[in-house]
Amino acid sequence: MSLCCFIIIQYQFWRDNEQVKKCFHLLIALIIFTGVFLAFMKPLSSNTLEKIGMFSMLSYSMQIIPQIAKNYRQKSADGLSIVFILLSIIALCCDETAALCLNYPLPSKTTPIVVITLLFFVICQRFYYHILSKAIALRIA
Repeated sequence: MSLCCFIIIQYQFWRDNEQVKKCFHLLIALIIFTGVFLAFMKPLSSNTLEKIGMFSMLSYSMQIIPQIAKNYRQKSADGLSIVFILLSIIALCCDETAALCLNYPLPSKTTPIVVITLLFFVICQRFYYHILSKAIALRIA
């Protein structure tokens, strides 16, 4: 389910670039093929499931990278809601607490940490570019 949401989010980032659209459609086909293939296989070992979980963790964590790159190119992060980011961090802290207390597999324990790290980077971008824009405005005035 989360992988489907990831695909939708990535499509929203990539929908305007024709060259990337082709890669995106290949990625979608690969993910669907992999899902169908795994559905008809025999039950997977815990080691294989952990590897799939790590891939899912990496792909889920990468959803924020295009936003970081966009903020860097525009030298602004004003379009981001700080409340939304903070709520996301709170939800990820709850996920991490549940993963540790209920002894979930490694991917469930590492995903919130990686995403929280990336979200803190976005928060730092927001404050940095806000302070930078004020300093530039003071220089001009």
